Amino acid sequence: MIFEEAAGVSKYKKRKIESINKLERTRENMERMQDIVDEVERQVNSLKRATKKAEQYRDKKELLQAVEVSVLVKEIQEFTEANEVIKQNLFKIDAELASLETSEGVYEHELESKRQALHELDRDVSKAQENMMAADS
Repeated sequence: MIFEEAAGVSKYKKRKIESINKLERTRENMERMQDIVDEVERQVNSLKRATKKAEQYRDKKELLQAVEVSVLVKEIQEFTEANEVIKQNLFKIDAELASLETSEGVYEHELESKRQALHELDRDVSKAQENMMAADS
């Protein structure tokens, strides 16, 4: 060591050791950085997969909503058409009911006329029977 100091080599050896230590720390730091980079890459890949799944979910949800809207529109059209048919049938029934009510009025009038005629005939028959009985006596 004395010779190294005399030759000025110890200073270079010390620098060499410091440089080696510094290189070792740098290598360790690089390993830690690589570990961090690897972890970040795993997280990025995980996020990419999650993003892809979210996009697929969104696309499927939009498709489902479009199908649901289409089904609802079709059902509304069918209900509207059925409602129109029901309205037309109701209109026909109302017209038929009005016609029947008119016919009923006519028939009731005829019935009342016939009842009166029958009543008159009954009176005539009763009178005729009374006259026959009176004539027989």
